[in-house]
Amino acid sequence: MAFKLSEGETRALFKEAEDVAPTVIMVEIDPNEGSGVIPNSRQAFLQPKGRPDAAVHGTVSPQLREVKALAGVLRRHYDYDRFWVTFPLTGPDAQPLFSPSDQDAELVVRIYEKEGRVEWPIPASMR
Repeated sequence: MAFKLSEGETRALFKEAEDVAPTVIMVEIDPNEGSGVIPNSRQAFLQPKGRPDAAVHGTVSPQLREVKALAGVLRRHYDYDRFWVTFPLTGPDAQPLFSPSDQDAELVVRIYEKEGRVEWPIPASMR
């Protein structure tokens, strides 16, 4: 069954998501990587790739589970967990997080004694 939103519904969905924070990342945890129980000691950092000195600490924001545009599109399976993290787009020195010379962003997630990383190209509009 196809699902289609009207133009107004689509705009409202985007507005709701854009009003949340400068940057929101939904982190999904694979249950094969652990017990399926996610400790509260999780941390997330956003940084230009290879520049941990410029990293900003994310804020875990469980209330974002209720924002339709941020909830994800796949049906949930009980073996997975996910959480939402918000990040400022300014670094520790109050300057923009990404400089024109930065090509890739890197997300670092630490949970208990494990660390995972993912990287992606920085859009030109964010540099």
